Order: sequence, then C-alpha cells, then structure tokens
Amino acid sequence: MTVISQVNTLPVTDAIKCLDTLAVAQLNTIIETISVIQHEMLTLASELPEYPIVMLVCARLRHVAGTQWGNKKSMNMKHLETPLLPADLIQPESAN
Repeated sequence: MTVISQVNTLPVTDAIKCLDTLAVAQLNTIIETISVIQHEMLTLASELPEYPIVMLVCARLRHVAGTQWGNKKSMNMKHLETPLLPADLIQPESAN
C-alpha cells in the first residue's frame, strides 16, 4: 500500500503559489503588528506605579504553577482540618 502525502496531492499552479505567497505575507504582517502592540502595552504598563508588584506576583504564580511545589504544597489543606486545642492558642510568656 502506497501512502501519498497531502502535499503531493495538491494542484500546484501559479495561482495557488500566488495565493500561498499572499497568505504568508499577510500572516507575517499580522505577527509583526501583534509584536508592536505587545511592546506598546508593556511600555505603558511599566509606567504604572503598581507594575513591579504585579510582575513579582506574576512570577510567583508562574513558579507555583510550574513546579512540584505548586502541585503539592499549595494544594495541601490537611493543616486546616486538624482542630486547634486551647493549649495551642496559649503562647508562653517570653523571659525579659
């Protein structure tokens, strides 16, 4: 049994080559436009006073989402299920 790829079955005419070239050019233009808009958005966002804090929070969220720590520690709710005893709430006085 012979397997024919779809690329070989497409009719290759000058009109199709022209359409392909046009489609690639349009996609490249769209990618460049999105890149420029993204750069402008980041430039404007970096001028906000909260920007450094937001970037730190985003970095922390990416770290938690992308590591085993995020899968294990942040989802562990067992410590919330154990009841607190009255003795646990009393803190000993420190010696001055």
